[in-house]
Amino acid sequence: TIDNGCIFVLPANKDPRYRKDFRELTIDNPRDVHALACPAGTLLAWNQVVLHWGGRSHPAAANSRVSFAYEFQRGDVPAHNRPLLDPMNPPNFHQRLALIAKQVLQYKHMYLLSDQLVEVAENLVTSFSLPDSV
Repeated sequence: TIDNGCIFVLPANKDPRYRKDFRELTIDNPRDVHALACPAGTLLAWNQVVLHWGGRSHPAAANSRVSFAYEFQRGDVPAHNRPLLDPMNPPNFHQRLALIAKQVLQYKHMYLLSDQLVEVAENLVTSFSLPDSV
C-alpha cells in the first residue's frame, strides 16, 4: 500500500533518458510517477534501466513492505555482473554473507553509508569467497 512503502516507478515511455543516461535520476514531471500498490505476494518485474524506488513505511502502517530481488541473465549474453549463481547449487552461509556485502558495496554510490558499514562489507567480501560463477 502507499502507507507501508510500495514501489514507485517512472514508466519507460515517460522517461526521456530511458536507456540513454543512467546517471541522471531527475524526474521532469512528477505526475508521471506511478505507485505500484498491490496485494502481498504480488510479483513485480521490470528491466534494470526503469527508474524505480521503494517508499518509506508510514509509522501508522500495520506492517512494512518486505521485498527481495532476483536478476536473470541470458546464457548467450556476457554476464553483466559476477558471480552468476547455479540455482541447483545454492551458496553456503558464508558465501551469502559475501554476496550481501557485495551488494551493499555495489550500491554505496546511491546511499549514505557509514564508513563503519562500508568497512564491514569490504571485510566480509575479502574474508569469505563468493560462489563460483556458472
